[in-house]
Amino acid sequence: MSVPTLTFRAYADDTTIIGHSSNDLLLLINSIFPLYQSITGGQINLQKSSLYPLSPLTFPPIPNSPPISSSLTILGFNLPINPLNTNSLWSNLQHKLTNHSNLLSSRNLSIKGRILISKSLLLSKLWYYAPICPPSHDTIKTIQRIINNFIWNSSKTHPRFEISILPTSDGGVALPDFKLECRIRSAKLISRSFDPDPPFWTKHLNQFTINKFSQSLPSCIINR
Repeated sequence: MSVPTLTFRAYADDTTIIGHSSNDLLLLINSIFPLYQSITGGQINLQKSSLYPLSPLTFPPIPNSPPISSSLTILGFNLPINPLNTNSLWSNLQHKLTNHSNLLSSRNLSIKGRILISKSLLLSKLWYYAPICPPSHDTIKTIQRIINNFIWNSSKTHPRFEISILPTSDGGVALPDFKLECRIRSAKLISRSFDPDPPFWTKHLNQFTINKFSQSLPSCIINR
């Protein structure tokens, strides 16, 4: 759904409205919001909303507009995505993973059961973030160590990692390889750039690379 140069994106209870200028914001506050409220009877709480200028960094004061924010959280991601925000995100996820694995370690589970739990209850909470904010090399090693300790229950007697990650048909136990799984998800995300009709974010990133590098996004990926 688009109105002039406004674009609406909604997922669950999270709504993001993207505009191109302060005129779009005026249209939103003075026309679209009142129309929405008169039709639905709902109220827009502007104090619980945030205005995040992408460019320029300064924004002319507009009466009754949401407070300007220096950062923005959308669907669990802190924008802008940068090394500081990414490190903070993974530090928090790592802390939660440690607590959750410690809680589940008290259960009387077989090796097969622990591997199933690690995939379904532990690592599943990380896959949402991995493609967009890939973890650092040190974080990957730490998370793998947490998973290994949970599966082997801190025992020192077990097959080495290269054997453990193999499927059971090849003599392994299908232990999760966190580094490999992160690479697979990143590759899947990158592949979207080559779609004939790519998603919204890809189109905008493609325009950015054309403006900055005089190359399309797929060309930048191929040429590294």
